[in-house]
Amino acid sequence: MRAMLERTLTKRIEARFWKFFWLNIIGVMLFLIGGCTADEAEVDESALCYERYIEEFSDQYPLETLKKTAALKCYS
Repeated sequence: MRAMLERTLTKRIEARFWKFFWLNIIGVMLFLIGGCTADEAEVDESALCYERYIEEFSDQYPLETLKKTAALKCYS
């Protein structure tokens, strides 16, 4: 009788171990996949506008004036 109870208890403990093991593996995988997708670069339209404006007018105006004008134009 005692041997049957010990086997039953051992099976329950083992089943619980594997259940939590796989849940932890799935959780870690979701965490890693979520971290990888967060690294994708987001393109900021304002920053692109700023860079294009400076490139376009760099031969006509001083750099400091261009920076101020581009910031006013693109970030406001």
